[in-house]
Amino acid sequence: MFSKNKNETSSKSQKNQEKPRIPSILSEDLHINGDLKTEGDIQLDGVIDGDIRTHSLTVGASAIVNGSIVAETINVSGTVNGTITGTVVVLASTAKIVGDIIHQSLAIEAGARIEGMCRHVDPDRAAELAGPTRPSLVVTEGSEEAEAS
Repeated sequence: MFSKNKNETSSKSQKNQEKPRIPSILSEDLHINGDLKTEGDIQLDGVIDGDIRTHSLTVGASAIVNGSIVAETINVSGTVNGTITGTVVVLASTAKIVGDIIHQSLAIEAGARIEGMCRHVDPDRAAELAGPTRPSLVVTEGSEEAEAS
C-alpha cells in the first residue's frame, strides 16, 4: 500500500543523471599551486600553477594556466603556458598559448596567439595521448652511488 512503484524510482534516478553539470568556478582572485582533477566542469578566472584534468574547461580572459590541460572540451580566452590536449579546443581572440595543442577539432578566432604546434589526432589515438601529463620517474637509493662510481 505504501510502497513506491519501481518505475517511479527508476525514472527519478534517470532525471538525476540527466541534470546539467554545474561547473566549479575558480574566481579571478584565486591562485592555486597544484594539480586539479575532476570529472566535472571547471570555469577558471584565476591562476593555476599545475596541471588540469577535467571533462570541460573554460579559461576566462583573466585566467593563467602554467601547466598542461587534458579535457574533452576546452575553451580558452586567457593564457595557457603548457600543452593542451582535448577533443574540442576553441581559442578566443584574446587567447595566448605557449605550448602545443593536440586536438580532434580546433577553432581559432582571429587575434589568438599560439607559440607551439597544433596537431590533429584521430579518435583512436586520442586516449593514448591523454595519458600521464608528466613522466613518471623512479629514484632508488643506490642510483646516486652508481652514477658516482
